[in-house]
Amino acid sequence: FFRNETKKFDVVFHLASKMADSNNLNDLNLLQINPTMAKHVAIAIKENKIKYLINLSSSSVYPNTDGTFDEQQPTDSSQNSDCIYGLSKFNSEVLFNYFLKNTDTTINHLRCSMIYGEGMNEAHLFPVLEKELRENDTVTLFGNGERNLNIIHVDRLINYLNLFLEYPQQGIINVSDECITLYQLGCRIVGSGNEQKIILKPQGNKNKFVLDIKKLRNILATQPGHD
Repeated sequence: FFRNETKKFDVVFHLASKMADSNNLNDLNLLQINPTMAKHVAIAIKENKIKYLINLSSSSVYPNTDGTFDEQQPTDSSQNSDCIYGLSKFNSEVLFNYFLKNTDTTINHLRCSMIYGEGMNEAHLFPVLEKELRENDTVTLFGNGERNLNIIHVDRLINYLNLFLEYPQQGIINVSDECITLYQLGCRIVGSGNEQKIILKPQGNKNKFVLDIKKLRNILATQPGHD
């Protein structure tokens, strides 16, 4: 897919991925599809001597448990409902490193938090809650709304991708914009003063997972015009 005699590519953004949803959480095809894509992209990068790869990975490579997780923490997606997806993203990182070793390609893995924004999948959390509010004038939050959400708006992610394009980085970087509770998200969706529309259910995930983004913030602090 890089075969174009009139153009030379310097950078590859690998954003493509088979996503996890309620229908395929335990489907081992995820473990095959995403690493296979990574292998083919890596081979094409090597053949075309491309200098820089930005690979969009996932915070799902870490265990979704209480604690703060920086880039040095061990990966273990076995604690997560999307375990197989998280493992597929970690394996993709490993395969990029393997197939591009002993090359001049700079590899940047962005372990990204939950992405939200216009056009997102209707089965994801944000649109599900917004739909419930439109239809029932309520928002139901499980785990009493205590679960942490590490989130980033798609526009902010694009800004970061542009930054890394301008200032290439090597290695793993956790990428998020903020960490809020599910209850705080519910309050945003219903609007200030409408908290009575929130229904809390005790059953469900209450984990306090925090994605550590100090490395990202240190990078931003060294680049003028970015925060």
